[in-house]
Amino acid sequence: MAATGLPPAWKDLTVSADLAPRWIAALIAVAEAGSITKAATGMHLTQQAVSAQLNQLERAVDAVLLVRTSRGVALTAAGRTLVERGRPWLGELERLAAEVRMVGHGRAGRLRLHFKMQSTAHFMPELLRRLAQDAPDIEVESHSVARAPEALRALHEGESDAAFIWLPIADAELASADILTEQRMIALAPDHPLARQEKLTLADLRDEPVIGPHADLPEEVMRFWNVDPRPNGSSPRLGPAANTPEECLLHVNAGRGIWPAPASTADYFTQSIVAWRPLVDAAPITLGLVWLRTAPPQILPRLISLSRSLAVHTPGEAP
Repeated sequence: MAATGLPPAWKDLTVSADLAPRWIAALIAVAEAGSITKAATGMHLTQQAVSAQLNQLERAVDAVLLVRTSRGVALTAAGRTLVERGRPWLGELERLAAEVRMVGHGRAGRLRLHFKMQSTAHFMPELLRRLAQDAPDIEVESHSVARAPEALRALHEGESDAAFIWLPIADAELASADILTEQRMIALAPDHPLARQEKLTLADLRDEPVIGPHADLPEEVMRFWNVDPRPNGSSPRLGPAANTPEECLLHVNAGRGIWPAPASTADYFTQSIVAWRPLVDAAPITLGLVWLRTAPPQILPRLISLSRSLAVHTPGEAP
């Protein structure tokens, strides 16, 4: 026989399903007041309503809980047992309800947040500090990833509640909110002829191979990052594949191509191994907060609002 998951002693127990907390609360109030009339006054109910609750409770437990005396009512042995055991049970139930309300309103629980440091360094530390202040009962787990596919995998496998990812993501199972919009920047070798220019256009880049993670991104995402097609209808030439920003920078430094990136990434990687120049005639890039469409975190509205207010635009921000 398959296990039911319940202790053997519970197999025939049906009473608990019929017990209403308000009935037990009424019994406790009557026990403390010494009379149904006084208890009803304190509960802001009629005497008839309290009596009805007590009758329902006695039927549910199949026991007499109160007896009338010349001075009011008194608990039976069964009534005393229910009051003694019921009082802490009600207290625990109230605490449980309060905790559930806090989680439901995004003020308690756990938030697992994935991010790329080079994309969020300008606001992530302050965001974590503000979350700790505004929602101290939420345990925030922050996880840094090197590449967007790692964050996407964590979302799909239930290891992440939300992630900061550059849009678009081309994934119908995920939802997103725009957090920050930035201008595109181009990484060039320091001695590249284009590095002598203060700004670049797509026409300047027509013969330049584009470095990046070519293999594991959806075609829509690849086209967005590479601005494909270009205004003249041509497609960019792909350079060496690279999986991380560091690999991209090394390829650029070696003169193997260019690397398009958000302005915050250019701000983060300030080493002199590359020269950064703004790309002025391509659509800006948007950083999104992404979550599983079927499982939005309860704190989502507050997280979006805080992130937007703290995500300081970098010098290459879009207008």
